[in-house]
Amino acid sequence: MGQMWGPVFVGLNEDGTYQFEDQNGNGVYTAGGEDNTVLGNAQPTFTLGFGNQLSWKRFDLNVFFRGVFGHDLINANRAVYGSAATIDRYNVAVGGAFNSALAEPAVFNSTHVEKASFLRLDNTTLGYQVKLGNDTDRLLRVFVNAQNLFTITSYTGVDPEVRYTDGGGTGNAEFAVSDNVLAWGIDRRNTYLPARTFTFGVELKL
Repeated sequence: MGQMWGPVFVGLNEDGTYQFEDQNGNGVYTAGGEDNTVLGNAQPTFTLGFGNQLSWKRFDLNVFFRGVFGHDLINANRAVYGSAATIDRYNVAVGGAFNSALAEPAVFNSTHVEKASFLRLDNTTLGYQVKLGNDTDRLLRVFVNAQNLFTITSYTGVDPEVRYTDGGGTGNAEFAVSDNVLAWGIDRRNTYLPARTFTFGVELKL
């Protein structure tokens, strides 16, 4: 489950078309079959969670980190927007994802598979307590909470989260699959950026 299968990119021909690696050693690349190989795997090797609560005088701090490591993702944005052949239809990708010499639309290959390990600060809360009068049991606590504050990853797509199903659903031919639980690890073009939220609050203990 989660195995990614396809051709290995080795360069471009003089006319700007793809050149893929000959896997079976017959000297000629043939689309599909024996000239395809394993490009990655959508299953993570391990996950972790780390939480801690600290207090100092009237301050308290709660943090929770979450990490997922060892999985790969197919970066659909890199594939579709990385070719000069589609510049008349789409905005192009930036940086190394765009290949100005590529003269044909995207064909899925090894350049579209990326390592997607990440470490994310999922939740953190900073609070401050104030005594109300001389009664130590009466407290006013103000706090600020942040979710999805930052993510550390080398993945260049929208979101490095593991994909255990493929939603598809953009209406384009290359995204015709819908809710396929057997197609793992595809970061589609309809993926939204994960929201970063902040909450301010007051707690009163009487």
